[in-house]
Amino acid sequence: MTTNKFFFDEDPEAKPESKLTWQEHADSFFGTVKVAAGDDGLEKKDIEVLGEMKTFASGILKVEYGTYENNYAIHFTPHHPKWNLKTDGQVDNAVVEVMKIMSKEIPKDLRVNVFLPRKEWALKTFSLVVVDGANAWNFDRAAMEDKTIPECFDIVQKEIVKAQK
Repeated sequence: MTTNKFFFDEDPEAKPESKLTWQEHADSFFGTVKVAAGDDGLEKKDIEVLGEMKTFASGILKVEYGTYENNYAIHFTPHHPKWNLKTDGQVDNAVVEVMKIMSKEIPKDLRVNVFLPRKEWALKTFSLVVVDGANAWNFDRAAMEDKTIPECFDIVQKEIVKAQK
């Protein structure tokens, strides 16, 4: 069994095409990468995570929720080809029902932006973004995720089923 080799690994079976050693080839390549990337190109860097989303789904609906930058976002995506929200009125009904539930949990001093789907979209995805909800002292994310989002999930599924009648 042979092991995989990288181009900079020494290969005793290969015929030398230049007078450089394998180590010199590797040093040349990584030196070029370091110059192209700048002085700190190959150094370990810390990164900042901009978001942390969670997902749960059924056969007809997927919900993604969590933080992105300073906001708390909830995305509802009906994803079944037939069992879906097909009209603007059906989407509006679902959004109104979700907002009735959400208004009990979201503090009155936080703004909620609602993003509706475009008319031409086949999948009628809609989103709610609690502006500055990721860091608000009075926004209970645990209650939102444990109680409110599952309630909203259930009500949107009911709206999808109702839209099929």
